Amino acid sequence: MNISAYSTPPASPHNSHAVPDMVPLQLMKIPSFSLGLTQEAVVTLSPISNINVADNIVDPQSSRKSKRHKTVPSALLEDYHCGPHILSRMRRADKVVFVRYDKFEMERKFVRLSEKLKGNVVINVAGLSVSSRELLLMAERPRLLSSKVVDILIRLVRYVVSGQPCTEGVNRYEFLDTKFGASIVRNYPKFSMSKKKDSCPFPKGLMDYFGNKGVSSTYPIRYYIPFLIEKKHWIGVCFDTSKGHLHVFDSNMSFTKEATMARNLTPLLQMLPYLARRICQDMCGDGLAYRFDRPKGVSQITNPSDSGLMAVLLMVTHAVHGNEACSNITSSCLADEGKSAAILAYELKEEL
Repeated sequence: MNISAYSTPPASPHNSHAVPDMVPLQLMKIPSFSLGLTQEAVVTLSPISNINVADNIVDPQSSRKSKRHKTVPSALLEDYHCGPHILSRMRRADKVVFVRYDKFEMERKFVRLSEKLKGNVVINVAGLSVSSRELLLMAERPRLLSSKVVDILIRLVRYVVSGQPCTEGVNRYEFLDTKFGASIVRNYPKFSMSKKKDSCPFPKGLMDYFGNKGVSSTYPIRYYIPFLIEKKHWIGVCFDTSKGHLHVFDSNMSFTKEATMARNLTPLLQMLPYLARRICQDMCGDGLAYRFDRPKGVSQITNPSDSGLMAVLLMVTHAVHGNEACSNITSSCLADEGKSAAILAYELKEEL
């Protein structure tokens, strides 16, 4: 049997369109030019030494990095609907309250401030006389902040947030000083013994915090109150007039249990409903005692002396950026915030 007839495989689909007449190799024309190389030639390449790009740079430090913080413009959040990643960057950028300079400039100014405060310096912060000792207490916090130092911080807060945009026709928030809470506590015994609490007179000094009834067409929605617990610990209190509720910003929740906190807040919880109704009928003041909550996401401090500054920072952050942004306020930022607050207070007089 002759198998040679069967040794040729069948044509594949790829070969079905092959050109039948191929030009023989010996008939192909040789190009008239020479490339200078043949396949048989061996090309020898000399190795090139490794080049360090940095060796060509005269001064490696010549390229300067910007010291500006990578922030997101606040107008971006007002004009566009931003995703969580943009919002988180915005909150991180705006977590500072008093810091206005980079680290190097802030330290330089604080050194100059410390030199000036060695003398007997007295400055005026929104009508409040501030001494050298009080400025240093604000910056270094070796002990619990006094009521006057907290009031200085509140005045600085009003100055800082005065440029924040507000909804047209609505004052969103107001920062009260420590005298408001102290006045509530001082007048509570008389109020609690009154049988007709609706007609119980409030002292003029307490009513003056809200202006004359009927004069203002709009009232703030939220009032922020620094409040001293048992003369040892500062908390921030947000009185929400639209809900009849108190938000308590407590940076040391281990200091007081819930029942102890409720007992300390009783004057506010009992008196604010009647005070709100006395000021404006639009406020939530039905005569029922308010309730309070302590948000769990608030960062906790280890140094009790930091509670005053921490309470102020939490109130400002909640007022301007909301509850979620409060988690950005931690004890790690207190050193810079304290120094920057002292610098800001002094620079209301003269620049350092």
